[in-house]
Amino acid sequence: MKDVQEHSSIDKLSSLKKKLANEWLETNGLGSYSSSTELLCHTRKYHGLLISSSKKLTERTLLISKFDENIIYDGKVRNISLHYYQPGIYVPLEQETQIDFSLNLNPSWYLKASDLYLKKDLMMINSKDLVILKYDFLRSPAKNSILELKPLLAFRNFHKILKENSNQKFKLEHCSSGIRISSESSEQSLYIQFNCEFEIQEDAYWYKNFLLQEEVKRGYEAVEDLFCPLSFKVSLEKNPDFKVSLSTEELIPAELNDIWYQEKKLRKKSNLGLSKIIKSDSSILLNRLNNARKDFLVKIDSENYSVIAGYHWFNSWGRDTFIALPGLLLKTKEKKIYVNILKNYLSLQKNGLLPNMTGSSIEDSAYNCIDASLWMFWSLEKFVNEFKNREWLKDIWGSLKDIYKAYADNKAPGIYCDANGLLSSGNPEDTMSWMDAMVDGKAASPRYGYLVEINALWLNTNNLMFELAKEFNDTEIQEKTSKLLKQLPENILKTFWNQDLGYFADFVVDGKQDTKLRPNQLFLLALDCLEIPSEYAESAIKVISEKLLTSCGMRTLSPDDLEFISKYQGDSKQRDKAYHNGTIWPWLLGAYCDALMKYSHDKKAPKKLIKKLLLNFNSHMDETGLNSISEIFDATEPFVAHGCIAQAWSVSEVRRAFIQYCK
Repeated sequence: MKDVQEHSSIDKLSSLKKKLANEWLETNGLGSYSSSTELLCHTRKYHGLLISSSKKLTERTLLISKFDENIIYDGKVRNISLHYYQPGIYVPLEQETQIDFSLNLNPSWYLKASDLYLKKDLMMINSKDLVILKYDFLRSPAKNSILELKPLLAFRNFHKILKENSNQKFKLEHCSSGIRISSESSEQSLYIQFNCEFEIQEDAYWYKNFLLQEEVKRGYEAVEDLFCPLSFKVSLEKNPDFKVSLSTEELIPAELNDIWYQEKKLRKKSNLGLSKIIKSDSSILLNRLNNARKDFLVKIDSENYSVIAGYHWFNSWGRDTFIALPGLLLKTKEKKIYVNILKNYLSLQKNGLLPNMTGSSIEDSAYNCIDASLWMFWSLEKFVNEFKNREWLKDIWGSLKDIYKAYADNKAPGIYCDANGLLSSGNPEDTMSWMDAMVDGKAASPRYGYLVEINALWLNTNNLMFELAKEFNDTEIQEKTSKLLKQLPENILKTFWNQDLGYFADFVVDGKQDTKLRPNQLFLLALDCLEIPSEYAESAIKVISEKLLTSCGMRTLSPDDLEFISKYQGDSKQRDKAYHNGTIWPWLLGAYCDALMKYSHDKKAPKKLIKKLLLNFNSHMDETGLNSISEIFDATEPFVAHGCIAQAWSVSEVRRAFIQYCK
């Protein structure tokens, strides 16, 4: 009997850990979100019921972390929410209560016991800083049961941790069927409102020592205190089902039902999505990708859009934006969003560079990368043929020319166009490309000189600008690009190809090739405008497939390399060292698929492989960041996901490749 009990406890602990490892995300298209684990037990400082962007993506505020929920009946208090406290205590662990979770149109929880059956739903409403919780008690412990909801407040920057603080003042005011809560620490207020009768008991105190397990793993401060100013009490006999709203604006509680069902209607309609584009079993994955892509497209004001690079902690970055935009917007009716974002970035151009970290102006943007402008041209090339006409390009032709000429005429800081046409960039301590992790102020993956992907993007840029210059009768740009296009293909092949190893060097400095096997050469192989000798291309793809390709993306370094790191773990220094030295990135599959299809004689076999690879993400989207694709994975099996639970370019490049090759 003892063995049975021990196995039962182990099984429950294993199930608990799995449910804590899976995270859901609700977004509103404005940069705000709601997120936690399957058990609504937070493991990150970024988890909470309402994290508001306040229309400033860099200043998101976690207003309310969660509710502490209790059922009061016959003199008993029964806790029905799960918390985790230092030094490692789960509260409660009621043996008879079963918690199930589902994620269809929205997160739903089912709490079941012999005397209890509660269905709880959550939705964040599109285009509003509004989260609605729907409680439906199908069975209550007793007729006189009362649900007690205690709001646990934070009102903090979502990157930080809250500690009990006598200076953290909260002000409570009554509003329509609820309470308005404000704090000097935040410009926003929180409105908690009910569409049913309730009572309020004001009894303020701090909940101490919540332990955030993922922050422990990541080496950050991980113990938090949360403030409870009052409790709400709802009679379940009178109100077996009701809704609670959490918002930064006061609502009319009587309208909560209409708001809820309208949102649900929109989601049902959206779920029909891409099945109309692709008639196959694959439509399940494409529908999920189509819904996931919307999380990253953010309206920052009445006219302008931006792209969030990843959840929970990334903001809007130039490089990520232009890599992600084709996969987020191709084959949709939203291409105008692309034009809006493109024009906004072009307005921030500085000496040919587009910002990596974007602000509202040139002054508060960071120009610390040399490839954002090149990725801009890459994304533009993907879109040009999507539009019925190219008249809109005339409005931005001057800006495109300015950026191009800054690179070609050596006026862009940090990059140099050599006599052979190739671009040289970076230094031993700062690569300035996408493999940009730093450890102790130095590049964790030093890459400088002629970088293979930078020069692939440069060739692509020249080809695009040549075609557009012909269309717009711009002789100056035609002359510049035609001269470089005569040099670049031959010089790129001569500079990067390594005959002995059978693949392309990652970068070249002073004529010396760095032959670490990395995936950056894929961008050279994927170019439509460059025809690589078939024996070169086939050899490189074979090596890459054998050493870098995995079921969830491409390794960033060959396992044969002495600097290969198999696991992404430890503190920030350890993680940054592993970031591009083995760690798998799903977004690189887009270029791999392009290259594989381009240089395969029989298209059936590579299409079959591509479909198999991409369909793997169906199972991944059932775990970790539910219904999305993670930023990175460990470099060796079992390929554990890490980083952001939802990454824009992961979702976008998988979507782009699927639409292009898996019809």
